Amino acid sequence: MLEKSYYVALRKRDSDRFWEKEEYQFYVFKPKSERYWLADPFLFEREGKTYLFYEAFDRYKNKGVIAYSIIYNCDKISEPCVVIERDYHMSFPNVFEFNGEIYMLPETSQDNSLVVFKSVHFPDRWEEIVLNTDIFTCDSIVIYNAVRIPTGILTSEMYRDPPDGIIPSCYVRNKLYRCRFDPDLKLEGTGEVVAEGDDGVRNGGACFRYRDRQFRVGQECRDGIYGNGLVFFEIQENGTYSERRAWEYHKEELAGHLSISGFELLGTHTYNSSPGWEVLDFSVMYQVPAYFKFIRLWFRGIRFVKKRIRRLVHI
Repeated sequence: MLEKSYYVALRKRDSDRFWEKEEYQFYVFKPKSERYWLADPFLFEREGKTYLFYEAFDRYKNKGVIAYSIIYNCDKISEPCVVIERDYHMSFPNVFEFNGEIYMLPETSQDNSLVVFKSVHFPDRWEEIVLNTDIFTCDSIVIYNAVRIPTGILTSEMYRDPPDGIIPSCYVRNKLYRCRFDPDLKLEGTGEVVAEGDDGVRNGGACFRYRDRQFRVGQECRDGIYGNGLVFFEIQENGTYSERRAWEYHKEELAGHLSISGFELLGTHTYNSSPGWEVLDFSVMYQVPAYFKFIRLWFRGIRFVKKRIRRLVHI
């Protein structure tokens, strides 16, 4: 069975970024198990270790869970360790630190919610804090001021009932919510729409500083094609939110810079970095073992039984 699958690829860096070089290579991380494909990678460095968080899409259960690995070198990365799983799909584990606390802002649109997780024992134990229970948003990021204090949450909100010709995963409205920590993350107000469309609007990674300026990563999804490439925007730090398009990076440019070859690269839609690494994801068609369909039927049956039991309990 041929199925669209994602991989994450890493590059060791000093102070440079890959777009500053003509010659560079990203090393592809391939877990031993075929149960998961990996997407939406985020990096977090702590106490001399580099943690790679990502969506681990469970091919058996047909949903994403949140997992991490520890990076020791390009060719030495620990196997996926699942840390957060819910009944619904999860992705985009945006990990960040503020006031000595570590938080994660994942995508939970299938639950129609926006939640943040606070680490109680990093990296394995997290407690959930609900921010909004009536929101259809995918990839959310933190906006900072010039001294790295969080000032807002920028959500990429999808249409529940999209107009004709609009694909919800590609065409979104970016909405900025002011936020505060009291002591943990809280949203203020109803949010302000600051961008709408399919050309770099949907968030594609955490904000980062480059040459003393703050940048946002967006996903280029024009013509209803998810993951055409990445668009980088410079955020104007002048008190009100605005941004300008700085440069783009398309999937065709990535194909010759991966440590594996012999496939057609379908797309790329996430970029992140840390002081020592940078990471992105890409998609290809992958030959899944035929016996997976029987495992999926088994898990589908388990889900059906659980739903029936929950309904009976609530009668």
